[in-house]
Amino acid sequence: MTVRTWLQETEGFFLQAARFGWAGGNDGASLDKSEGSSGMHEWKEVIYRDPLGYAGYHFADRWGADPDSGRPSGHMIVSHWNIPVWGMWVGGGSYDVGAIPFLREVLFNTYRQQQFFGGRGPEEFQKGNLHYHNDYHGDFALFAGKESIFYLKDDGTKILAGSHDYWGGSFVFQKKL
Repeated sequence: MTVRTWLQETEGFFLQAARFGWAGGNDGASLDKSEGSSGMHEWKEVIYRDPLGYAGYHFADRWGADPDSGRPSGHMIVSHWNIPVWGMWVGGGSYDVGAIPFLREVLFNTYRQQQFFGGRGPEEFQKGNLHYHNDYHGDFALFAGKESIFYLKDDGTKILAGSHDYWGGSFVFQKKL
């Protein structure tokens, strides 16, 4: 029997829970209807909690327009017994509307395969005329990166369809040196 560390358990929960968030096609509930959410109009939220094998775990996936720039941004927070233990922030760019279903597919498939590439998609993925690229460093404990999607033309040139920066990690676990 293999014993998981607490960090490995948290990573396993994240990879399971993220499939039920935005990447899984869930359009979320409006945050402006939640108590204490003033200023969060047009933000959405998905909550996933206490699945079998992960008692006490809570996942919140939130996204919307950055109130200062108007660009899309979001964050995912994992809590254990109401204490935040891990988080990821995504933003700093946007995507063409036509690239968003592809982004959701890339992320969902990565989470479904229980793979962690900075919390986003694999380093490279291509389907049809869309190409996903993820440049990241780190691991579940501490990571940062930038993902991009490109339209591929018949002559091989790439046209940027959008990008996001992201960063995050554990709030309680330290990376081994």
